[in-house]
Amino acid sequence: MGHPPFTPEPPALVAGREPWPHLTAQVPGVPARIRERPEDFQVDEIPLREPEGRGGHLLFRVEKRGLPTHHLVREAARALGVHPRTVGAAGRKDADAVTTQWLSVEGVAPERLRALDLPGVRILEAGRHPRKLAVGELAGNRFRLRLRLRGVEPEQLRHVHLARIRQVMAVLEARGVPNYFGPQRFGTRGDSAVVGRALLRNRWGEALRVVAGSPSEQDTPLIRQARAAFDEGRYGEAAELWPPSFREPRLVARLLAEGKRSEEAMRALGRRMLDLYRSAYQSWLFNALLSVRVHELDGLRPGDLAYHHGELADRHGERGLVPVEGASEHALTRLAARGEVSASGPLFGPRMRRPSGEVAALEEEILAWAGVQAGEFTRRRGNRRMGLRRPLRFRLVDTEVEEGTDVHGPFLELRFRLDPGCYATAVVREVVKGTG
Repeated sequence: MGHPPFTPEPPALVAGREPWPHLTAQVPGVPARIRERPEDFQVDEIPLREPEGRGGHLLFRVEKRGLPTHHLVREAARALGVHPRTVGAAGRKDADAVTTQWLSVEGVAPERLRALDLPGVRILEAGRHPRKLAVGELAGNRFRLRLRLRGVEPEQLRHVHLARIRQVMAVLEARGVPNYFGPQRFGTRGDSAVVGRALLRNRWGEALRVVAGSPSEQDTPLIRQARAAFDEGRYGEAAELWPPSFREPRLVARLLAEGKRSEEAMRALGRRMLDLYRSAYQSWLFNALLSVRVHELDGLRPGDLAYHHGELADRHGERGLVPVEGASEHALTRLAARGEVSASGPLFGPRMRRPSGEVAALEEEILAWAGVQAGEFTRRRGNRRMGLRRPLRFRLVDTEVEEGTDVHGPFLELRFRLDPGCYATAVVREVVKGTG
């Protein structure tokens, strides 16, 4: 197998490029924008179960606009006079959207809940339930996304772009959606994976130069000045230049100015932040592997660990992975063609299940191509919690594409349903292809 057809260095993401190939590359991208306003991105959570009418918890459905789920949980708990831990939510929903979702709260009377008055929130229904709502306890999400095309004639909108979107959606519904990690995984500058790679090797100074130095053209003049001061070793000046909202670079610059070692300054960011950086590098390597296999999404290779979609995966997680070998290979291949199972890819780490045969060789080649040895994920103390497998695709069902017009102008509306944990932005990526 040859090397993947893109520049292998994560800094390529800093320049704003997405090197990962599309499944529907043969269909030209549609020059559309999304999320011009919250109403353009609507999500309805599909519950796994309805309120049972009994118990000490209230299961309630809300519509929220313009705020993230964790903010909703915190503000609802404050208004109801309970601890946030007593509020359960099955999933996290976008802030820049209009969404409905289910939550639960313990020990609150229904009339108090119905009187809840929070900006951007409406209580739609509620009922008694015996248990707190757990993370992941949902059947999926329905999406209604409005794509805005500017400077496009009505006939072109209808006969060219509408046809292209329907063609893309048909392929995705038949073959699945590439399960790439999106740009948000790699930070505002797209360089979180670079920090993660340095941390993997305990190169603390290298990580610090990316976090607080290395100015680029996408930075504002003030931020470029702060990063330049850091690179020149003027740490106290850099700490003063960084705005307070830039907690991480401001903190490490201040600590280095006080004489702390690079490792001490980097560890001061906290384990959660360091884990996020390491996870970004895991995600980048997963994307690299997926980019090699993107055109075989509906197939399996000998040695694969097949991921079962639906209830089996929900119940067993990684334990539900099935080796593609021997007598099982033919049956699993048929299930893959029907979209019921998919090949899985690596989030490298000591806890990850390893495939066999040619798939194991391919994953080793990805590591070698990236200049990484598998042992690097096990030698460092902070890396020992890492490792998982993730399906290379997810299912797209109940698709519809229609044209329409509202007070803001014409649009093309995409409607579809996804399983829990799958991102609508991956669908839009195949439609737009960076032209929006």
